Amino acid sequence: TEIINMGETDFTTHLTKIKFVKSDIIFMVAHEAELGYALKKAKQIGLKTPWVCTPGMVAPMTFEIAGDAIEGLNAPDYIYDAVNGTERMKSFGQRYKAKFGILPHTYPAYSYDSVMIYAAALKSGARTGAQIRDFYHALKNYEGASGPVAFGKDGISLARPAIRQCRGGVFVDVKWK
Repeated sequence: TEIINMGETDFTTHLTKIKFVKSDIIFMVAHEAELGYALKKAKQIGLKTPWVCTPGMVAPMTFEIAGDAIEGLNAPDYIYDAVNGTERMKSFGQRYKAKFGILPHTYPAYSYDSVMIYAAALKSGARTGAQIRDFYHALKNYEGASGPVAFGKDGISLARPAIRQCRGGVFVDVKWK
């Protein structure tokens, strides 16, 4: 286990330690910038251990910082894909890029959907917390910018994750063994 600081850009010490213990996998929990810098440094020092990161860590910034060092990165991720996803996902991505200059990752799409679903609940007449909760639980076949949206009885999203690996500079959906 190595602890890093938010905003860290030099991972030489951390990755050198990992290189010499010969671990089977590197699991990193951080933000997209730190992941990009860590992947870049790992390539520079010749660390060939496979990487897995958490959902939401892979964003345009990760690609920009890591460059080709991102190749082979594994990530369970949300199904949102502004480039290869559904027409609604691509449309949201294009509108977001036109306004902010970059393609969005998952969180802007989920934030947009949460506001739109809340507005739909209000439009349906829901006003109390219980009424809004009941609207969410009854939600069926809602196709949001982030993909299909549905909630379990406990209020947890039922969205299925995607398993992705960076191949040829893009993330592709894969099945893990």
